[in-house]
Amino acid sequence: MELQWYVGLDWGKSEHQVCLLNATGEHIAERKISHTGSGFTELTTWLSEQTNQAETASIGVALETSSGPVVDCLLALGYGVFAINPKQADRFRDRYSPAGAKDDRRDALVLATALFLEPQALRLLEAPDSDMLELRERHRMREQLQRTKQGLALKIRQCLWSYYPDFESLFGSDLGLPFVQAIWEHMPNPEAAQRRRKHSVEKSLKAHKIRRFQADQILQQLRAERLPVATTTARLLQEQITLLFQQLALVQQQLQEVMHQLETKLESLSTQAPTTNTSSTNPPRPTDRDILASMPGVGIFVLANLLGEAGVVIRN
Repeated sequence: MELQWYVGLDWGKSEHQVCLLNATGEHIAERKISHTGSGFTELTTWLSEQTNQAETASIGVALETSSGPVVDCLLALGYGVFAINPKQADRFRDRYSPAGAKDDRRDALVLATALFLEPQALRLLEAPDSDMLELRERHRMREQLQRTKQGLALKIRQCLWSYYPDFESLFGSDLGLPFVQAIWEHMPNPEAAQRRRKHSVEKSLKAHKIRRFQADQILQQLRAERLPVATTTARLLQEQITLLFQQLALVQQQLQEVMHQLETKLESLSTQAPTTNTSSTNPPRPTDRDILASMPGVGIFVLANLLGEAGVVIRN
């Protein structure tokens, strides 16, 4: 449907500035809405009143982002949502004022005017289907958990460097492994390592199927003289590291669950798409998932990222 109304929305964390233009580019009204469920309900009611109950498909909304909760809400409400690059918006903004000061009302007007004058310069967004949406959110969840895991590992290394550098130099790059966490539980300081027997370390190596390390190597390094820090400092650092390892183990478990869910979802998308020709001489058409997965270098996570973040573009 052709646009008859043009809306500029300057989004913020707690409030959004909205400006409305009609089919001739005339400024009709403006207002602010809160970033709440009631705020978007008020926006729908207000636009319906201002546009004389026009269909939502005839109302275009321009904003400086292509993703996020504001975009998701507007797409769910049925509006035509258009994204503009912030650099493009800056050029449109220069038409009104060369000053760089932030002005929400002016920015909303600039966005609405840009959509009215040059809609081809903006990108029409489409709502992803449920499969693509699930892949996108699970992949983002995985990335967030991965960053949390890296942050916890960094904190552990910093604490180890403060009083037990031999443990950090031996296992610093493998802190996420269950084997390393098991070693820590039994040898959180050189004194505990002195009391540990070679047989028990070998048993732990075998249980976790670790071949890169030898029991003699581990005991020799962890039994080295520790840094001459205060006993209280060492004890508190040891307690902190224990808590961090517990958090790391939980994040590891959650990460594995998300990865399994991603794999399961991608596997469900590999089902061959039905072909319009039922002749046995024509093989079934492969899905987008199968085509992308056949490309060299495309693994599970790259595939999930492509389908989740660019699924609409690939489908079109």
